[in-house]
Amino acid sequence: MFHPGNLAPSGWPRRDRTLCWSVLIWLPALLVGTAAVRAAAPTANLSKSADANSATWRFDQVELKDGRTIQGLIEEELDEFVEVWDVRRPPGKPMYLLLRTIERKQIREIRRLADEDRAALRNKLELYLHRAADEARRAGSLELTRQVGATATHFFFAGAPRKPQAKQVWFTLESTADDDATRRSIVRIEEAFVAFRQMFPPRVEPPEPPRFLILGTMEEYADRLRLQKLRIKNPAYYSPEQNLVVAGSDLTRYAEQLARTKQQHEKVRHEYAAVSQQMAETLKGLSQDLEHQAVAPEERKKILVAAQGSWDRELALLDKRIQAADRLNASLFNEVSGEMFARLYHEAFHAYLDNYLYPPQRYDVPRWLNEGLAQTFEAGLLEADTLRIDAPNT
Repeated sequence: MFHPGNLAPSGWPRRDRTLCWSVLIWLPALLVGTAAVRAAAPTANLSKSADANSATWRFDQVELKDGRTIQGLIEEELDEFVEVWDVRRPPGKPMYLLLRTIERKQIREIRRLADEDRAALRNKLELYLHRAADEARRAGSLELTRQVGATATHFFFAGAPRKPQAKQVWFTLESTADDDATRRSIVRIEEAFVAFRQMFPPRVEPPEPPRFLILGTMEEYADRLRLQKLRIKNPAYYSPEQNLVVAGSDLTRYAEQLARTKQQHEKVRHEYAAVSQQMAETLKGLSQDLEHQAVAPEERKKILVAAQGSWDRELALLDKRIQAADRLNASLFNEVSGEMFARLYHEAFHAYLDNYLYPPQRYDVPRWLNEGLAQTFEAGLLEADTLRIDAPNT
């Protein structure tokens, strides 16, 4: 919920008439463009070109004889088959990939990107496929302060610095969710702030950074609304008077589900180690047996290479199971927190605008503009290193 303050009918700023011209320039760029989001803290380099920020990805194309065209990244071309990552980016919905094996006789034409463009596309897909692991890595590196209270444990995040070696931070956070969910929440908010900064570089410095309060259960959120005498249906709101964004979600339930998936993850790791040890010993024994049987060196080499290949495939299968467990953890988090984060991005933009662009003490931002921009970011979809706001979810 946003309280815009005393808006002048004309929407002009109280002290600076450059605002209307600025937003008229910004708005068309926002509606047709995107903000690139580096998977890093808010100190990411913002000097990217417009091309780097584009939502339009370039793909290899495989045109089939039945008239269909598959767009994506060609993984491998063999005599009889072509393997291609089919990249689907439906408007307003998350991107997903399909690995297709296509017979040569079905293909009319193959159009490959230039090597530089293919390398850029492969990097984007790698970021997409490994985002869960990267998010977990960054979340684990955050410094949190833990305080055990009478009814709940609170975690505090002092914020990432705005500039290297600077003491100022972009936001601070308090959370009653568990440690893991709190860390993941911080990473998501950091990504949102990077997107805001990329599209709208900060103009002013607030006396104090905006604050975030993440509540681990919807019951806590409902209790806070009653205490503040607020009637809000949304799972998050922004209070300009307190410079505070409050969000509620059942992240505690997520923590319970995560504990079960972590157990499965650990089981897979043990299997990985056991198979590695077993196969290494098997290969060693096989080599000795072949030598005792006086098998010719060339033949021994072929047999060992085949056995090594079988081992590698087994390890690759186990590695995929581990990655699948990571993606399951991320999907559980998205399932539990999806609605909260959509609204949280909305309210976070209001806080960013008040603190770093046009403080309400000095400017009157038209409500239609403020809400329109916030809704655009609310509907954004994070894919690889890009926040898509070109096709909002309707």
